[in-house]
Amino acid sequence: MYVRVTFLQIAYFLSAILFAMPVVAYALWDLKFLHATSETIVLILALSWIIGGWLMIKAWEKRLKQALIQKIRTVAPANFNPKVELESPHHLEYFGADPDAGTVVIVDTKKRVARCEPIAFVQQWSSEDNGRQAFMTLRFNDYALPALSIRVARGTLEDLKAKVHYALNYRSAF
Repeated sequence: MYVRVTFLQIAYFLSAILFAMPVVAYALWDLKFLHATSETIVLILALSWIIGGWLMIKAWEKRLKQALIQKIRTVAPANFNPKVELESPHHLEYFGADPDAGTVVIVDTKKRVARCEPIAFVQQWSSEDNGRQAFMTLRFNDYALPALSIRVARGTLEDLKAKVHYALNYRSAF
């Protein structure tokens, strides 16, 4: 499971914990306060902040995922059926390999790269687990995109290494 935390999420959670939750607790502590109009309005605003912010963050993540899927569909050939897929937790990087068709699809939205290349385009790959996070790094023979490092779940790292090894027909990881 990924721990996906962005600055927007940190700001939302801090404001929810420091502002909205105390307001809700204060308003509900003694239900006599709910008879006053101002306390009721503040309670509704605080609950709207908590629920609305959560829904907004989920909608933002869904939009990022859909944008990545659209970029993949744009560059991938019609018969593309990836056996290995690596996707960053924030849906900003993607690598998919189809050994049957002999193609790889690479998308890096930060570098504005989206392309379909032959499998030989991947020069080498490696993995790194620093105890907190795990990464798969793919190196290419291209100046515009020399490498792509994708954060993956630590629990799936060994499976992904085996799949990448099989899909790219390498004898060992570098």
